[in-house]
Amino acid sequence: MTHYKQIHLTGYGAPTSVTPEYAGQGYIDMGEHRFYMANSLSQGDFTEIAVTNTPIVSRILWEHIVVSGPVESIEIPAGVLGGYDYDLEVLLWYDGESPAYTDISIYLQDDETTSNYSNQNYYLYNGATGAAHANNTITARVPTDTAGYALCKIRLVGNNYRMLVHNSNNNNSIYADMGVNKRGIKYLVADTNPLSKITIKADTAEGLSPGTVVRLLDPIDRTPYSINVFNFTRFIPVSKGFDGGSPPAAISTLSSGNGKIQVRKFGSSSAENMIFPYVVPHGFTGDDLDISVYCFITESTGPASGEGVAFDISTSLVAMGDNLNTAHGAAETTTIADLYGSDITAQYDSFIVPAATLTQANALGGNIIFIKLERNTAHADDDYGPDIGVAGIKITHAVERSL
Repeated sequence: MTHYKQIHLTGYGAPTSVTPEYAGQGYIDMGEHRFYMANSLSQGDFTEIAVTNTPIVSRILWEHIVVSGPVESIEIPAGVLGGYDYDLEVLLWYDGESPAYTDISIYLQDDETTSNYSNQNYYLYNGATGAAHANNTITARVPTDTAGYALCKIRLVGNNYRMLVHNSNNNNSIYADMGVNKRGIKYLVADTNPLSKITIKADTAEGLSPGTVVRLLDPIDRTPYSINVFNFTRFIPVSKGFDGGSPPAAISTLSSGNGKIQVRKFGSSSAENMIFPYVVPHGFTGDDLDISVYCFITESTGPASGEGVAFDISTSLVAMGDNLNTAHGAAETTTIADLYGSDITAQYDSFIVPAATLTQANALGGNIIFIKLERNTAHADDDYGPDIGVAGIKITHAVERSL
C-alpha cells in the first residue's frame, strides 16, 4: 500500500485535554474504541461520532464531516488515494436529518459523467451472476429521520472495480440487491489505471446534512465484506482425460529407477488429441485460464539441437442446461522450439511446455470446462520425430474468497 497520510489523533479516554490541529480532525479513544470529531481548534471541543460495525483498527486515510450545509456531493481527493491497487473502504455515516429519504451514489473515477456501466451485473457469493442493474452506480438509501451508515469495500480485479456494500437500512426491499444482502456490484471500467477519484453524491441538492461523515479507510482489520483474489492451481493427470477425435496411444507407465508415472504418447505423424474435463470451482473470476502441459521424453532417441514440440489448447464451456456437445473456441498454441537447448536431451527427461492463456467467458462455479489438448505436428516448432509422453496438464486461474 502507498497510503501514508493519517489525519486522526489517538489516546486513551475522552479528548477533554486534546487540542485539535484543525476543525474536523478525528480522535480515537483506543481504550473504549470510541471516535470523536473536532468541532473547532479549541481544546476538548470534540463531538463523539458513533461509527457502528467499522473496525476501529482500520487506518483512517481521509475524513470529511459536513459542518455547514446541507450539500449534494463530497469528493475524496486523488491525493489520499495514491497508487491504490488493492483494498479500500468508504464509510458513509449520515445523521438522518435529511428532509426526505435520499439515495446516495458512490462513483469511481469519472463515471459520474462518463458512464462505463452498460454491462454492469451484480454477482453473488456463490459465483452466480445476476441480471444487469437498472441503476448505473452503487447506491445506499438514507431513511428519513433515522441515522445509519453504508460501508463500501472497493477492490480492483483486472479491469473491473468490484464493490461490496453493506447498508444499515433494511427497510427498502427495492435495494435488497444493492447491499442489504451484501451482494457485490461489478463495475466495468475503461482501463486499469490506479483509482484517482471517488465521489459521494446524493440525488438531491440537500441530501447530505450537517453531521454526515465520509471516511476513507485502509482496512488493516478486514471486515466481513472483504474479498480477496488468489491464484488457484489444479493438476489433472492424464488418467483423468478422455480420447479425442484422434486419440494418442493408450495410457502406459513410464518407469526409471525410483520414478514411475503414467503417460499417453502423442505421435509426430498426425494431430493426436484428448479431452480433459475441469469443474469450475466456487469464486472463479477473471475469465482467463493458464494451461501448461507436463511432458516426458519416452523414447530412447532424445532431441537433437533445434528440435522442438508444439501443442494446441482450446476450451468449451458446458453450463447448467447446456448440451454436452459444445464447440471448442479458438486454440492457443504453446511450444518449446529447442528441447535440446532447454537441457531436455535424453529419455526420461521431464519438461513443462509453457502455459497458454485461454479466455473462457461466463464460466461460473459448478460449470464444466472441457480442455482439448492436441499435438500440433504442422507447426514449425514441432520437429522432434519420436513420441512425446504427456503426464497431464496444470490449470492456474484467479478465484475470489471472502474473508
